[in-house]
Amino acid sequence: GLLAFGPQHRRFFHGRRREVAELLADLRALTAARAPRLLIVSGASGTGKSSLVLAGLLPAWRRQHGPEVATQTLRPGALGRDPVAAVDAALSRLDPACGPPLLI
Repeated sequence: GLLAFGPQHRRFFHGRRREVAELLADLRALTAARAPRLLIVSGASGTGKSSLVLAGLLPAWRRQHGPEVATQTLRPGALGRDPVAAVDAALSRLDPACGPPLLI
């Protein structure tokens, strides 16, 4: 299959502005409500979910909150035998002093 676009490919990623804006609005609403910022992007395999988040949402989030905003990316297959420990470790590496952290 094709590889997903990543943040470094943002200039080539086109056609999903509405979806990126919707994700940003959803995250802003969760942040403003001081609610847990859990946002699920789901869809069929190959529909561009990873590209939407990595090349669309992540660069837009960094534009709003600064390029040094704390982010960590996890992939389900890379979580190993203890996915809870992998998520905890990723969360511990996020520095909220750099802006609103984002775990993908």
